[in-house]
Amino acid sequence: MKLKFKFSPLKNIKAIAKTLFSFFIPGGLLFLITVIILNLRIIDKVLPNSALIYPIIVIGAGVLLGLFFKRIWLMLVILILAIADRTLLHFAANTAVTMEGGRLIYHAISFLLPINLCVFAFMKKRGDMKWQSMWFLSAILLQGCGVAFIYQYKSLGFGAFLEYSSIKWALLERIPLSQLALFAFGIAFVYYLFLYIRTRGKIEQAFCWALISIFYALALSRIGPVSSIYFSTAGLIFVISVIENIYVEGFQDELTGLPTGKSMHGILSQLDTGYTVALIEVDNFERLKDNHGRRVSKQVLRSVGSKLTSVTGGGKPFRYGGEVFAIVFPGMFLQDTLPRMEELRQTIKKLGPILQSQKSPGKKPKRLKRVEILANKVPVTVSIGVAERSDADMSPQQAILKAEEALGTAKREGHDQMSPPFISVEFEAL
Repeated sequence: MKLKFKFSPLKNIKAIAKTLFSFFIPGGLLFLITVIILNLRIIDKVLPNSALIYPIIVIGAGVLLGLFFKRIWLMLVILILAIADRTLLHFAANTAVTMEGGRLIYHAISFLLPINLCVFAFMKKRGDMKWQSMWFLSAILLQGCGVAFIYQYKSLGFGAFLEYSSIKWALLERIPLSQLALFAFGIAFVYYLFLYIRTRGKIEQAFCWALISIFYALALSRIGPVSSIYFSTAGLIFVISVIENIYVEGFQDELTGLPTGKSMHGILSQLDTGYTVALIEVDNFERLKDNHGRRVSKQVLRSVGSKLTSVTGGGKPFRYGGEVFAIVFPGMFLQDTLPRMEELRQTIKKLGPILQSQKSPGKKPKRLKRVEILANKVPVTVSIGVAERSDADMSPQQAILKAEEALGTAKREGHDQMSPPFISVEFEAL
């Protein structure tokens, strides 16, 4: 048996181009603009004190954004960038990098900075991160003490270790960074690039371009205002990535991957024709969570969310909020959607093995985890309320309110119901 595969070169090229473009924007664009501005000396003519103002603006924006949106990791990243930048300016600015003490500090920071940035891949990206922050700050303090020690006791020979070169390549000899630092930057960049390819996350993308900007600043061997601007650009890349991520989270549910209720309201406000709204609520969800735990309840929500994506008739699924989902059928009447929603209700009731992974509802893991096996034994039913917007004067809020009233009716009738009910009419042949 021969398998035939059809490839669309144009489609593949477009997909690759789209992926590359999304990776380049905005981090790559910010870095490129910085390179162009510094090489053309535009800042020297327009804003000569930019090397002093720019870092302060970035630090202020990072701290305020981190505090307001509880992105403590952003504050920690800005902190280590500021410490590295100020330390280099103090010990290795201008010609000091060629002196023994300045060169030692330069190589130590070049090696430690990418390693510290790699640590953030294993930290939470949201929340207060109280204990993680304390451990990280303690590690930064310990590293600072270590660098101060080897700087004070240069005779111990740590500088030779940091500058050790085992590969004799002409290209590597042109780069002022030590091979140890080059190895650390390479590992950090490849790791975050791998994470970005796997998740397409804005934060992982930001780490890739921030590493490039920092590497470029250090590779120029011009520690001073120029390197400070590149460090600040790395910080600005992180700030913008957090803003992007917050925006995406507002319109896409992280748990199920479905658009949120805010996104649904936006779509409904743009529909001029009639449509039907269906609200789907997981029955007795709080009891399910109390009996089986948060992990199992999350797995149930993922599974229900994945079933909603298979609804026919052009229905668009949403995570409306909590255990409530929604489906919008643009241009469809109530009677056309009822059989589809009844089929969905029966499908969820007959849920088989839950094969969705913990992170993505559309992927099957190689092995079922214990929580997934337990989730298979949880009986899952839903109540559904359906409402039609046939009147041109009816607002989206009124249509949703009608669907909420119908959902309440279904729940009062004993759960595992749909309101209005779908009545199947069969005709017998005479």
